[in-house]
Amino acid sequence: MTPRTVSPSVAPVKRLLRAACTLSLLLALCGGPCQAEGIDSDLAAVGAKTAAALDALADWCTKKRVFGSRDDAYVELLAFDPMHRNARKRLRYKRGEDAGWVQDPKYKRAKNWNRKAAKEAAGRLAQILAEHRAAVVARCAGAKSIGDLLAARRVLSGILSREPANTEVPPVLRTLTM
Repeated sequence: MTPRTVSPSVAPVKRLLRAACTLSLLLALCGGPCQAEGIDSDLAAVGAKTAAALDALADWCTKKRVFGSRDDAYVELLAFDPMHRNARKRLRYKRGEDAGWVQDPKYKRAKNWNRKAAKEAAGRLAQILAEHRAAVVARCAGAKSIGDLLAARRVLSGILSREPANTEVPPVLRTLTM
């Protein structure tokens, strides 16, 4: 008996079927496409809410003539919304040669003209960032599916890399087991 050969037209179909079976197995393990995207979409909504609060804070700082604090709010805003046009303009970002964003080397942080409002702005900025962190930690603590657990561990590890002294994240990170 001769070995059975597959005609050239059938081989791509078999590869496609094998890939589809592998994908369906991975989706089943991760809890399906909706659940795997659940934590990411929730965190995107939290980030959008934080970006809106930071934009409102920057507007408030402009009205109160605390321009340095406005620039601080814009720096934080760019972490949540990298394409925010007004923040890039105020912080003097330009397109670089590699199509990335580069800050003008002549940029200097603006001065605050109202010391009382500058203290209030710093407090508001800290409060906005603390509320964002608390919302992210709370959402990550509720992760159930494998995809959500992996995303939660990635997000919480990112928070720890930026804030090594953070005391809220390590206990939640320890509870996220598969």
